[in-house]
Amino acid sequence: MDDLMTYLPELQQALQDMYSKTDYTEMWGVDLAKGDQNLVEAIMLKERHELAMYLGDTIPIRYGGSGKPLHEIDYLSTQKNVDHDFPRDTGGTMTLSPDVPHSGAEPKPNTPEPKGIKTHFNYSKVIGFPRTILDPKDLDDWPKLCPRKGGARIVHIDSGMLVKYGHGVRLAEAEAMHLVSTSTTVAVPHLISAYVLDDICYIIMSIAEGELLSSFLTHANEKSREKVISNLRDAVNQLREIKGTYIRGLDHTTCRDPIFNSWWGEKPIEYGPFESESSFNEGIIQALRNRFPPKPRPVDPESPRYVSEYINHQTVRSLKGHQIVFTHGDLRPDNVIFKPDCSVVIIDWGLSGYRPEYWEYFRAMVTIPIKESWDLVTEKYIPPYYIVAATIKRIAAIMWE
Repeated sequence: MDDLMTYLPELQQALQDMYSKTDYTEMWGVDLAKGDQNLVEAIMLKERHELAMYLGDTIPIRYGGSGKPLHEIDYLSTQKNVDHDFPRDTGGTMTLSPDVPHSGAEPKPNTPEPKGIKTHFNYSKVIGFPRTILDPKDLDDWPKLCPRKGGARIVHIDSGMLVKYGHGVRLAEAEAMHLVSTSTTVAVPHLISAYVLDDICYIIMSIAEGELLSSFLTHANEKSREKVISNLRDAVNQLREIKGTYIRGLDHTTCRDPIFNSWWGEKPIEYGPFESESSFNEGIIQALRNRFPPKPRPVDPESPRYVSEYINHQTVRSLKGHQIVFTHGDLRPDNVIFKPDCSVVIIDWGLSGYRPEYWEYFRAMVTIPIKESWDLVTEKYIPPYYIVAATIKRIAAIMWE
């Protein structure tokens, strides 16, 4: 790491010279100073081997150097999360190329010309420039956690640290963790870094130590059980105090929820953001229609399908007058960590976002309970919406049948 930091001033000068360019490629792990506003935008090279032109030959071989692989450099243990006060949008782009005027290390004359290597990079301005960036190839060597988790892989990368990555992971999840950790006292895993590399999102975070609530509740005494439920209720109430104006993900993108997961084509259909509960309802109705290939809708009132569709659609449209609040979206016992002092840590924020106020209760009620009585426990920490939840649960059953 000391070798990399030796060339950081030269790299910064090159970045300043190319600040207005727009392209993406390879990234590396480096500790950047908090005040380096010129490095707030994404930084990319046209080819990964060009990195050695600016940082010298002590960096890994696959980046044009002759040094150690990234996973052998002890930089992870010194990284800290940095919070920046930026507008809520994604990072910009920048290009570095061999003909950029710069001082310091000269290009290596014998560096082989790479072919077909081009990497796309992005990050969240809300969270800030990622201070730890991993070599994707190194992840194959680390132990996998939760190997069956759909759309995501979780890898234990260091003592007390893991990375969640995959095509099913979004920066919105990292932004949700950032929002909760900075706006409430709700405990979440410590967010270390988040970025998108080659269309795959990586979220590096601390490991939440403790026992899953699903396990704890099977043997807890009544006093401990009530204390944990009380702490969980306080956490949910704090989340609900965060109000929204649109129904969307934290990164101003689409709504991620299983109710939108049914479609007939090869590619998934995205829904949202929605400017109101009414438009959100229309999104659910459109999701009902998108379960099947496009075809003429029945217009005969005597048709069973016409009547069924009409009732289902009007049922959804009848939902109105609800506040838009921040919602975890998957508060099942397996996503809550119990600690010995009865405090809780909430994990897995992949379905979080701004939703109608009843959504948290509905989502908790459609998960598979650890035992039948769990449904009776849910209303003790999430405000219940019995009628609305039953209504949406019926619509969801139609979606998933």
